Amino acid sequence: MVLLRASIGTVAFILLGALAISTMVNAPGILVGYGLIYAVQYYALLAYTPVLAVIYFLAAHMLALPILIYTKSVFMIVALASFLLRTPALYALGRLKPKIGSIGLAISLAGLEQLLALSIAILYYGDDGIHTGLAIYGLFLAPFTYSIYRFNRIENNRLGAVASAILLVGYWLSAYAFLSVPLLVATIAGLLLLNTTRLGINRTWLGLGAIILVVLGAVTSGTPLVYNAKSAFYPFNPYNWSDDRWSQKEPGLCPNTTNVFENTHSPPRLRIIDSCMTVEGIVKPVPAIVGDGDFCFDLEVNDTSLLSIGNVILRKNGLHIEVVPADHFKVLGEIGGVCPGDVVRVTGVFVIDTDHGMWSEIHPAYKIEIIKKAENQTWPDCIRGKMYEGG
Repeated sequence: MVLLRASIGTVAFILLGALAISTMVNAPGILVGYGLIYAVQYYALLAYTPVLAVIYFLAAHMLALPILIYTKSVFMIVALASFLLRTPALYALGRLKPKIGSIGLAISLAGLEQLLALSIAILYYGDDGIHTGLAIYGLFLAPFTYSIYRFNRIENNRLGAVASAILLVGYWLSAYAFLSVPLLVATIAGLLLLNTTRLGINRTWLGLGAIILVVLGAVTSGTPLVYNAKSAFYPFNPYNWSDDRWSQKEPGLCPNTTNVFENTHSPPRLRIIDSCMTVEGIVKPVPAIVGDGDFCFDLEVNDTSLLSIGNVILRKNGLHIEVVPADHFKVLGEIGGVCPGDVVRVTGVFVIDTDHGMWSEIHPAYKIEIIKKAENQTWPDCIRGKMYEGG
């Protein structure tokens, strides 16, 4: 019976671990790092010997690789690097477990993730790899993961383990890109409730209470959670397993095309939230043509629901806009570019950039209308001597 339970537990870890690893992104986000793949590694370190942790993690990652690659959820090099480099790192940390304990493991794993991410990204991307500095925030998933481990492996409380897993996924979704405050608060409150020992309440009721808190947080979260779910569960949407994954779903204002990223650089970094959206705002300093030829600028928008955590912190509350080189003449020809302070209306594909701070952007932008000019000059005369901030 013990052997059967162990086998079921191993299979469950590998299958659930594969699903969790499949949610990986190209570069980490604020508050979640690379997300659930951290939780898979930390649980493996806590629950198994170094050798078994590596074997089970490898098995889970092998199942996840086809999902990541076939759906074009991440760059192939990112998926393969994760598979090849995280494994020996996991073994090394497993050997240290007796000396550093569960807290030391959590901190060391986050630090090692940080070191690997920065090293690879700077070598591969150059200075643009600095966005991987957010990998350290995977540490915030450690308390939820430890709660799963404690209830499952120490206390043999299945409901507690399931509730902890729901709290983990809820937290990840609450901070994936857009900040869902109600769900974030609910998951933290649920974790505290589930692990309290002073209320004298039956563990079953605590588990149910934690799950109810997550449900209440989710139903009151609104737009941010919807946006996060669309992007986070991208690999599991059957539509994204077909060649039509990037087709225009709302033709009309936007061109009717089978691939909205046909002329866009490295589309596996972009996850579509809305294939055709129109936004209005004030152009923030300073529009410029960047290395890949895209004409880029940021918008100060009134609708803050369009801004992810990355926009708020890394882009100073700006919604990023990019016009790809193939569309320069069509989009910018008549208006001659945009200038700081212009009030504009932009129509294009609303996405999350999973390779740059998990910020949201309109990319590609199909149409730009100037509602009000800030000055008589046109681009590029209006930006001479001004420094561009962004990428």
